[in-house]
Amino acid sequence: MDLRTSEGGDFLDRISNVEVLMDAVLSITAKDQYLVGLEAIYQLWTGKHLCRSHLNIFKWSSAFSGLQVIVNRLTFHHRNSKSELSDYDLLISAGAHTSAWLTLNDIDTKFLYNPGTVILVCGRVLMHEVDEWNGKDRICIAHYTRKAIHRRLGLKVHNWVEVNSYLPFLSPRYRTRCVG
Repeated sequence: MDLRTSEGGDFLDRISNVEVLMDAVLSITAKDQYLVGLEAIYQLWTGKHLCRSHLNIFKWSSAFSGLQVIVNRLTFHHRNSKSELSDYDLLISAGAHTSAWLTLNDIDTKFLYNPGTVILVCGRVLMHEVDEWNGKDRICIAHYTRKAIHRRLGLKVHNWVEVNSYLPFLSPRYRTRCVG
């Protein structure tokens, strides 16, 4: 679907509430990536780096620069080579399937990936796949960031997520256990 069409604008309107929630997830788990993503949106809204603009650009409500909807398709093992190493991809599992697994091959780990599951993964670092599912329709809504967009906008590469970012929000007892 071309997001520059009226159907594309309608689609962006319909997903805006979910995108606010997914931005909240990103802001809590990877604050620097979220802030850099917001700066990218702001710069694009101002038209500073565009040779031409479109009204639907103001309907883009995600700190991620890309979104892909995958329906009833296997996603064989891959890495997302167009992201920064420190970028998280946000994956939403939806549909009517009864079971699926997201496999992270590099660390020999599988996550239950049933409808309603949201997973953040460093998709450039970790090989990942969904090679089968059971039941009916399986939908994946993949959010990602393209490093080329951020570089074109002159934005800095954000830092890796560190436990120190979360220490102020932890209870003193738990904070002591985390720091040593």
